Amino acid sequence: MFKFIKFMYKIMASLFSFPFLLLSKVTGYVYVSELISLLPFRFGEYVRYEFYRRTLSECGRNVTISFGTILSYPDITIGNNVWIGTFNIFGHVDIGDYTLTAQSCNFLSGADQHGIAETNIPIMKQPGIPKRIRVGPDIWVGANVTVLANIGNGCVIGAGSVVVKDIPDWAIAVGNPARVIRLRK
Repeated sequence: MFKFIKFMYKIMASLFSFPFLLLSKVTGYVYVSELISLLPFRFGEYVRYEFYRRTLSECGRNVTISFGTILSYPDITIGNNVWIGTFNIFGHVDIGDYTLTAQSCNFLSGADQHGIAETNIPIMKQPGIPKRIRVGPDIWVGANVTVLANIGNGCVIGAGSVVVKDIPDWAIAVGNPARVIRLRK
């Protein structure tokens, strides 16, 4: 009986996500991402998964996108078996398999997404250079982490860290700016 209820729940979430697909074409992707981020409970997780499965470049199996999480661009890729915690924000990013993120993490589109070189032009009007961030497979990202650079395979990033330089494979990195304190292998 429980499997049937779960199945029906997923069907309802799939049908419920359809209007959001249409709305994203009219209002813009990020606005719909913000709206569906507010759907609560397991039902919200199912709706987010169904929406992103159909709109992202790639969205693997067994992906949980928790409450308050915003995926800003449809070119994001997410691997299989990924758990994204509450109130995360994603820019241009590729997330590998078996990745876990805690709450309030920010995956920005690189450190140069806003230009600051010209002093006679407001910063808001200066072009930036967005960068795709790669988060390798088998990663644990602690709470309140800001990521502006790539994270290698099998890494652990400590809570509150700010990743401004690429982190090598199997590293445990902490701090602001994040520095490698040891390797897992």
